[in-house]
Amino acid sequence: MSSLETALAAIAGWSALRCSTPGCRGKRLFRQEIVGGSDVFLQADIRARVSSWKTCDNCGTEVETKPTPKKAGKLMKSMIRNLMLVLFAALSLAGCKEEKEKPKKEPVAVVVPSDPNDLQAWKKYLTGVVQNNMGGVRSRPFVYFVPAGDDDISKEEAQRQLETVQDVVVRGVLPGNMLAFGGPDKVKVSNLVLNGFKDVRPNSLKGVKVLVVGAAADEQAIRDVLAPGGADFIFVPLP
Repeated sequence: MSSLETALAAIAGWSALRCSTPGCRGKRLFRQEIVGGSDVFLQADIRARVSSWKTCDNCGTEVETKPTPKKAGKLMKSMIRNLMLVLFAALSLAGCKEEKEKPKKEPVAVVVPSDPNDLQAWKKYLTGVVQNNMGGVRSRPFVYFVPAGDDDISKEEAQRQLETVQDVVVRGVLPGNMLAFGGPDKVKVSNLVLNGFKDVRPNSLKGVKVLVVGAAADEQAIRDVLAPGGADFIFVPLP
């Protein structure tokens, strides 16, 4: 191979190497090329380095052209990593879609019991009212069912409830909670709330819902006694 031929081959990207055939003093042209591209879906580099040889100018030996993977280990890791990212993104989108499509809970139908002595019906009614106002509440609500009787047992229960409420008010309530009050006797419900919250500390009920089911005539008085605590007040009037 002449010097001119070697120079022209070099311009084209070829290198002149000595022939590896035993006893041959000729030269063969050698070149490496990068072929292939990128997989758009996997965002992975799938290129390969191709080694090309030309026939020896002396003995005529031919060498097969064959590709060899470029950095196969890194390529495989890159493909696996990107595949995991694609799968994670797909699962995240599916989760968001499922959350968006999750139907909202329908309000519970509630009917005010006509019989003040039907305690089960009243408890069911109060539970339904509480469920319909649970928006923003992160913990189980504290529900105080106020007894309506005037017997000794009912009076003792009412006194225990008052002491419990007063203790809760003194200690404070964490945001995200609810305190609910109700019962068949509207007057007793109002008295419990008015006496229980009379010593509430300023802003000690921020982020707390206080739900009262009672007489419409007592709403403003209850609102006034709760105001210093900053509670989210919900009033449901009884007929």
